[in-house]
Amino acid sequence: MRLTRYKLHFHVYRYILSYLLIGCFMLCGLVSFGQLRVSYLDKGKNELRKNNYVGAIEYLNYAIKQNDFYTSYFLRGVAKYSLGDYLGAENDYTECINRAPFHEDAILYRAVSRDRQFDFERALQDYSKAQELDSTDWRIYLNRSTLNLFLQNFELVVEDCNKALELKSKGEGAFVIRGMARTQLQQYD
Repeated sequence: MRLTRYKLHFHVYRYILSYLLIGCFMLCGLVSFGQLRVSYLDKGKNELRKNNYVGAIEYLNYAIKQNDFYTSYFLRGVAKYSLGDYLGAENDYTECINRAPFHEDAILYRAVSRDRQFDFERALQDYSKAQELDSTDWRIYLNRSTLNLFLQNFELVVEDCNKALELKSKGEGAFVIRGMARTQLQQYD
């Protein structure tokens, strides 16, 4: 009788132990799967830092397949822009904005991508939207002033350059762009 009770306890403990081990393996699998996602994103970032844009896109494609984090789309947009694929970059920035509507950098970078494609109206809309989200980012004003210089909106150029210089006093580019606009307005003071 005693031996049977011992066998019964042994089987119960073995049964419980097997479920605990299975649970532990499943948990370890989920953790490593999560690390795999992060590693593709991290590898994509590392490739971007090395200016290997094609390699970055490959890793970021894997990261996007495994999850839909807005960061992966944003970084892939940076890589595509760097390769001169402005339409692809615009599409990735748009996906990023769809997932994170207040991502000011994605809106700013999409504006620059649209600017490079000569889609000036939508670029100006994006610059304005980025400015609404962060009115302290001098890059918005400087990029918008460059676009307005091309469109010959010289008074707006001067306003944006003044704001960019107010936010970043050592903005050499803003001085040059503002000087070009003032020359066209014949403001020589």
